[in-house]
Amino acid sequence: MNSPEFVEVIRKTSPDYVISGYYARIFKKAILTLPPKGCINIHPTGLPRFRGLSPYFTHLLHGDDRQYITMHWLDPGVDTGDIIAQASVEVRPDDTGFTVGTGSPRQAPPCSARIGRRSKPYRPAHQAGCLHCLQFQLLLGYGGDRLEEECHTGLDLVRAITRPFSGAWTMVGGYKMHVWKVRVVAPEEELKVKGALPGEVLAADRQGILGAVREGQVQILEASLDDLSDSTPFELVASTGGQMRLLLG
Repeated sequence: MNSPEFVEVIRKTSPDYVISGYYARIFKKAILTLPPKGCINIHPTGLPRFRGLSPYFTHLLHGDDRQYITMHWLDPGVDTGDIIAQASVEVRPDDTGFTVGTGSPRQAPPCSARIGRRSKPYRPAHQAGCLHCLQFQLLLGYGGDRLEEECHTGLDLVRAITRPFSGAWTMVGGYKMHVWKVRVVAPEEELKVKGALPGEVLAADRQGILGAVREGQVQILEASLDDLSDSTPFELVASTGGQMRLLLG
């Protein structure tokens, strides 16, 4: 993209702006200085907090109640240019990473009304406290074996990368189990078990698998086994009949 040949192709079109939308490439000086009115980027999360390779489910993964989209001017840094505008949609209890991702791009058109106001930027994107989001490549590669943690941490992870994405996973009975849907068990519904370990399976039936976490309990409602296609995780756990202590992870 930054090759002299491609830059020349852009130059011949005489653009007023160059706009990057969900394009994970860094514009170098030749392109940044080409359009007279500047280069603009549409970033799928809220800046300056989530710079870098930030997938649109980042806010949900962090437990935020709103999903943001940001339009900003490009400069030589990574998502450090002045912010033109931001818009957001509410993160609802039944949202997943996919649903918030398909909802937030529709908020981009209202942002475009501010493009011509370069003399009065919304605010600089390089404020202190930003979180560079290349970390999410590591998270997705790791697969997300975090179901033994606090209730809402594990719940947000499952929601963020559930179908059609690859899904969070853990281990049960020696098998890799992908978890697609989880709910936090209300305190009054919790099964009273003394000495339960984080990640321990407390009960299983046709409704799901009840597990302990560091603070509270969760119920796995939808899951699948990678290497045991003729059985469900619920059947696998139920077949132990309480004969062995199962830990997720």
